[in-house]
Amino acid sequence: MTQPYQAPNPMWVAPDSEPDGGTEAQVAAPNEVVPAGTISEQRVRQLRLRQRSDTTFPVRLRPMRLVDVMDGAFAVVKSQPRAVTLLILPMVLPVSLLQAYLARDSSNAAIIEFFSSPGYLGRVFDGQRWSVVVYLLDLMALSVTGALMGKMLALWFQGVVPDAFLVLRASGRLIPRALAAFVLVHLVEAVAVIGGGAGTLLVIPLLSLTSPVIGIEDAGAIAALRRSWTLTRRHYKHSCAFALFGASVVFLLGLLFGWLPTTIAARLGDGGYGWIVVGVASVIFATMTTAFIAIGSVIFYLDLRVRSGGMDIEIGAVELFPNE
Repeated sequence: MTQPYQAPNPMWVAPDSEPDGGTEAQVAAPNEVVPAGTISEQRVRQLRLRQRSDTTFPVRLRPMRLVDVMDGAFAVVKSQPRAVTLLILPMVLPVSLLQAYLARDSSNAAIIEFFSSPGYLGRVFDGQRWSVVVYLLDLMALSVTGALMGKMLALWFQGVVPDAFLVLRASGRLIPRALAAFVLVHLVEAVAVIGGGAGTLLVIPLLSLTSPVIGIEDAGAIAALRRSWTLTRRHYKHSCAFALFGASVVFLLGLLFGWLPTTIAARLGDGGYGWIVVGVASVIFATMTTAFIAIGSVIFYLDLRVRSGGMDIEIGAVELFPNE
């Protein structure tokens, strides 16, 4: 009678079976990486590091829908709320309080409109000379935040535990570049305004990834501008859809979370301390929306890298063949 072939020293046996002949089988635990001869010790340590929940990158690289991009941004905030808050809060706190202070003499209806309107679409204060300056500070904070979030996600993807102070130490040269890129981007948009009002709306999606490029690729201001233009031009419709979708999400969040502080401010009256309530609520709202916009832009950058250059395939090949 023919006997089934048994491989000597099998590396794995079924959970409900026992190895024949008293041979001890080496069974790998579900969360244990077994170092094989073709995998270096350094790669084994990297794989073990990635198995830790706090270093696992929460977004799977693939061609994503717009909903997937924003869901990925929510996953990043949910995984590392402390690091995200510590990086964003110092920038949005003074700007949001200044906005609320300048709007303290506005009517109740203007306060409601002030809070429910996204800051990145423009906040208008009637009779305030500093409204344009505050609006530019708002955009500048978003530009720097995009670079910081890009650096944080880049370190996170490499297996480094996200930490706000570590990101700041690694971003010493990125902040001046982000500020320079902010100036260049708005100079280009100003030229588009001179050429025609509609030209600005056409240019904004092309330059929307400048800050993430600075944070991830460690590029200069001009190089980041060109890189963003190249990536978004290949998928221009998708980039326009992302810009509109992100603005819509921020606007809906403002309507959803703005009713309570504006109601309290209206009760206190224009001459009271209602602006403080609006200011505190605006800080919370601005921190949340800035995080979603900045992190969403970084994830959208990764999405375009996957669509344009097969970034997910390249990374998968490196993981399968680390020594090549």
